[in-house]
Amino acid sequence: MNKVLIPTKLSDVAANTLKTAGYEVIQDADTPLEKQVAAHPDAVALIVRSEKVTPEIMDALPSLKLVVRAGAGYDNIDIVYARKKNVDVMNTPGANSNAVAEEVMAMILAYYRHIVQADATTREGLWEKKKYMGSELTKKTVGIIGLGNIGRNNKMFYIPMAFMLVVTLTSLVRNLVKRLQGFEPILLGYDHFLARQRALNIGVTPTSIEDIFSQCDIITLHVPGGPSTHHMVNAELIGKMKDGAVLINCSRYGVVDEEALAAAKAAGKNIGYLTDVHPKDAPGEKPSAPIADLILPHLGANTREANTKAAKRAAEQMIAYFSDGDTSCVVNGMRMAAEFVVRVRFMGSGLLPRGSSAVSPSICMNLRLSAVHDWALTLAFTFLHATSSSSWLAADTPITMIESTSLWLVERSSSRSW
Repeated sequence: MNKVLIPTKLSDVAANTLKTAGYEVIQDADTPLEKQVAAHPDAVALIVRSEKVTPEIMDALPSLKLVVRAGAGYDNIDIVYARKKNVDVMNTPGANSNAVAEEVMAMILAYYRHIVQADATTREGLWEKKKYMGSELTKKTVGIIGLGNIGRNNKMFYIPMAFMLVVTLTSLVRNLVKRLQGFEPILLGYDHFLARQRALNIGVTPTSIEDIFSQCDIITLHVPGGPSTHHMVNAELIGKMKDGAVLINCSRYGVVDEEALAAAKAAGKNIGYLTDVHPKDAPGEKPSAPIADLILPHLGANTREANTKAAKRAAEQMIAYFSDGDTSCVVNGMRMAAEFVVRVRFMGSGLLPRGSSAVSPSICMNLRLSAVHDWALTLAFTFLHATSSSSWLAADTPITMIESTSLWLVERSSSRSW
């Protein structure tokens, strides 16, 4: 019987679903993960939320085959070390996208109408109606940075990202766009690797990141964390913001250069900053507090519905993985590497691959294509084979070479060394 550890506060639908399928489940949100793996070294799988899955955790579980992150982001899991240990890592893409989209809307409206401050002063017996003159969201220009899953809400493949490959954010952005459209906004979007027509299809006008920061009344960030997006919002972009503009960070801490933001505010720049992301999801002082106009304890996915949906998907994906070999949501596997190549070399360039219709049979055999979801894998290696710039991947490249290349790409996706 496969043993699964769930060392987090997660809807019991996950444990119940797994137990019904014959799994042994240990769910304990109070005991530190280190103690749990020491007590259950025979566990074959983990379901986590914000708990860190380090090399030490993986080494303590010699039978570990799968780690599922019940949510979208997975920067709390060492995916490179997991690949070296032959451990697959999954997320549950789209499970929390509606919750985060609604949080963004709540933050905008709370800021524009001074909801938090007005509630507090009115409870104190004050009547500061004149002080809290607000703004309307209607017909504002809104910029979305990262048109992946949170912003768009259509099904795509889910891979680690560098250079703003914001694929796991897709459904969030579409959900957000749907909710914003009731306010008749002008919607601008920037994603380095999203095709122009895809942006237009969801009602967003694609433009440069510089134009978004200079033209928008509201700018909301939906990009992955990590070295590739660290301080992406820098002093130069902050300097371009309009008077009275609002910057919202519900992505990851570190995407915004908060020192540059603090300097701009200290110099008299009138901009709002709303955030719910922090260096650690834990009690203690928050570095954003002195400059944030609204600060929350990472509440984006913190709804009953999102928790239940993520739990259910985590369990169902795990069962499909062990029963049917379904790896469609694995984020550190070979398919991920191929899609990474496609996006960097193909979608980002906007060029059609030469000879893309001629798929070598040996590619299909060597890559062990299992389902229609492997279209990106086929396209990637066909494209690479069809162009002279990638002679290191030929049609008859052995599977060991492809696996090595996959690991190389996973490592580059987690660093600046690409």
